[in-house]
Amino acid sequence: MFRSEPSAGLKWVRVWLAFAVAGIGMARAGDWVELRTPYFRVISEASETRTREWGIEFELFRRGMELVMPVDPTRVDPVTLVLFNSDRRLRPFKPMENGKPARMVGYFTRAGAEKFIALGIEGSRDAVRELLFHEAVHWHLAAADRPRPLWLEEGLAEVFGNFRLDGDRFVIGAFRPHFMRHVQASTPLPFAKMMELGSTGLNYNGKHAELTVHFYQQAWLMVHELIFGTEGFGYLPLRWYLLVPPQHPDPMEDFARGMKIDPAKMDERLAHYLARGRFSTFIYPFDRRTVDAGFVLRRAPDAEVDLTLGSLLVGAGRLAEAEPYLRRADTAMPQDSRALEALGNLAEALGRTDDAAGHYAESIRRGGSSFLAHYFLGKYSLRETGALSAGAPDANSAVEHLVGCIRSNPRFGPAYESLALALPMLSARCAAAEELLEQGAVRFPTSPKIQMGASYVSWLKRESGKAK
Repeated sequence: MFRSEPSAGLKWVRVWLAFAVAGIGMARAGDWVELRTPYFRVISEASETRTREWGIEFELFRRGMELVMPVDPTRVDPVTLVLFNSDRRLRPFKPMENGKPARMVGYFTRAGAEKFIALGIEGSRDAVRELLFHEAVHWHLAAADRPRPLWLEEGLAEVFGNFRLDGDRFVIGAFRPHFMRHVQASTPLPFAKMMELGSTGLNYNGKHAELTVHFYQQAWLMVHELIFGTEGFGYLPLRWYLLVPPQHPDPMEDFARGMKIDPAKMDERLAHYLARGRFSTFIYPFDRRTVDAGFVLRRAPDAEVDLTLGSLLVGAGRLAEAEPYLRRADTAMPQDSRALEALGNLAEALGRTDDAAGHYAESIRRGGSSFLAHYFLGKYSLRETGALSAGAPDANSAVEHLVGCIRSNPRFGPAYESLALALPMLSARCAAAEELLEQGAVRFPTSPKIQMGASYVSWLKRESGKAK
């Protein structure tokens, strides 16, 4: 077949188009804005006006959640909202599932100690708002001490996700009739089955997507029953359950003890709620004045965008794609610890433990205080797992880092467990480590490792008393 040679001008157009197509979905840092508030940050492709509007929406919801389901504000970690102008722009940053970007229009994720909510803001404002609020519930609940079954976590997100303002009031728990119809038509799953399903058992693509839809809709109904099945007073025991440490290592037994509901009783209550057909909501008065006090809006620095998008890719599990963003951020901010922490997260996820240790150590040298960096270096010094490099344990360094980790995040149970392992390896006693381990035994009464470590500390103190 005859093919003519393109003209020089046409060649230039084709090259330009090739670069344009390759750039689809790739973020240009200069197109982004940053909004900082006392409780969260927004990195956004949208205009300054739209970004501020979404920041106000999120702050209103945050205040509403705090009124209904309060948590200790010192435990609420900062979160970054990453707003893309469309789902097409979000697609290169979504988690992968079966070789394709997952069919989700937004998600909540963690990358190291950082938390992110990513979503595309095209389409119905109500639909985007509901998605944002759903993901924000996960962020808010992360401040709770107690591990939560997946159905409870997702059910709370669905119940609070359709939060809406009504003048100077807000409404939480609005009825979802299509959820109800679906659960009724599909037959509810037994409570024990809902407890078994975890994040690895849910798929958003393929043949299992229908089970995922059913899981979310029944989770909404179960939580709605817990709260509103007792005319709205059910949120009080639920608040208590979320704010206290676990009482049993088995999630089923812990829920039964904490909420005083066994599986058979939960199935019975759900069936009654379905049959009753009466539903209520929370309606609270609300002061909307000065909601944007403390907001600071500016063009986002290129390095901040690179750091945010690279960290988001780490959280999404797209590790190879994350590295160029993080390298650029580190080059642009040579005295900033955050990009190095993110590179440490990336190296750790890739199994490059020596690289991870080097990045984390340098991030701390630059003034970083990431509890996860200290935790990794504590384990690295211990050579606690086969995944870490071989070598002689350094108990002194391990204890130093584990103490630093716990002081940065007293709620991080694995650090206490590693400290219980490291403490007997010291050649001399460490009063700070012993005190923290005793505190950990109170905070984590169901951890055998921490309890054994606390028993060892008690033995040391008895022996020391005898010597005197």
